[in-house]
Amino acid sequence: RIFYRMKVKCSLGSSSEWLVGRQIGTDSMDTIDGVQLPHGGVAACLNGQPPGRAFCTLPLPVKTNLPVHISGNFNVDSARRDLRKDDNKDSPEAAWNSFLLQSLIAPLYLYLLEELRKTLKKTPLQFSSLNACQEKLDSKYLRHFPLVTDHVPPFWHQLVNRLYVLATERRLPLLPVYRKESKRMFKHGIKVVSVYWSAPQQEHPIKYPYFLQSEINGSLEGALQKLGMLLVPAFQRLQEIRHQFVKAGVGILTLDSLSLCCFLKSLPGLCLPCPLDQTPMKNSLGCSFLLNFCLKGLCSKDIGCLEGLPLLITRDNILRHFSQKDPVYQSSIYKLFPSHQDRFSACDIDSPEARKLLVESGFMKEFTLSESAVYIQERLRLNDWVSLPNKGRDWLRKVWEFFDMEICASSKEDVRSQMFQKLVSLFEGWSVLPVCR
Repeated sequence: RIFYRMKVKCSLGSSSEWLVGRQIGTDSMDTIDGVQLPHGGVAACLNGQPPGRAFCTLPLPVKTNLPVHISGNFNVDSARRDLRKDDNKDSPEAAWNSFLLQSLIAPLYLYLLEELRKTLKKTPLQFSSLNACQEKLDSKYLRHFPLVTDHVPPFWHQLVNRLYVLATERRLPLLPVYRKESKRMFKHGIKVVSVYWSAPQQEHPIKYPYFLQSEINGSLEGALQKLGMLLVPAFQRLQEIRHQFVKAGVGILTLDSLSLCCFLKSLPGLCLPCPLDQTPMKNSLGCSFLLNFCLKGLCSKDIGCLEGLPLLITRDNILRHFSQKDPVYQSSIYKLFPSHQDRFSACDIDSPEARKLLVESGFMKEFTLSESAVYIQERLRLNDWVSLPNKGRDWLRKVWEFFDMEICASSKEDVRSQMFQKLVSLFEGWSVLPVCR
């Protein structure tokens, strides 16, 4: 296998530059008896993109419409206008052509893409913005990836699919992943987009890249990159490449609610509960963006993936796992119970629907009159709220504001009456009723 660059000039004065790969023999153990030694080549135009054509020593009239030209010792039809594509799949001529495409041309094309990546020179590549990054990668690299489209004849689909399968099997670092970083230049700090390379895989949720389906919030992006997630930018061409991996039946990672839950639960060395600032998440803002993204795409049948998710912050600023066996309260009156801050969620959840889903699925629970009784009664036993009259009066006022909120939550008079009777029964005999002396 060899790769080289060449420049082609025509009599009209125009010229084109090409990266050419040629190979004799195959890496495959598969063989076909009674046929010649396989050889072939692929060629990518570096300063243009003419429609891909097939060659068998000389060019054939047929266009593949792939981004590269393809050559090989194919079996051609009697008119020498196209490759032999017999309806009989047992035909030795058709079998040879398929063998050549899948065992020689597909891996050669794959390594041609790697050579094209190397022409981009230094790693990491650095750009002033994602737009500048997209422009460079699209024009110099990504446009050479093959795609199955309506313009590509069905016979050539097997080549495209085989290439994407090989890309994962051989773990070649062909996918760009980016990080937004700060860099010092002339005593000033500037923001740059650094591009590294990674191999497409699904085996390990931590090591391999995640395709973005659309641009994400900058704070979420920063939180993911701090955790070490490899992000493939949401460029249109990369979206098409992602769809091609899926069409080829290849498992790749795409960032969505379920995959992010899996990633977070696989983070190494995360021993919880633990003070938030001592964890990789560092602060509540990053946790909030991560949790809201996890919740955004979940429905009730997927809610089980939250079990063990390390994004539950309680009011004592401790990071914990979500657990249906140990739900926490979702309430704004946590300050009334300073010794039980670990029982109240500090998660900032954007969507009311998501909050409702967490309660219904048992990861959180509402702080109702019934739930409050044990905590209020415990505080009343301590009598510390009495020793400081002003603070005690303020605490009791807030308790009654909570009672009022719970009783008046319904506009129906009979429901309010029932709630008041419940309050009386829960706190009968307790010194909770304020009086004037």
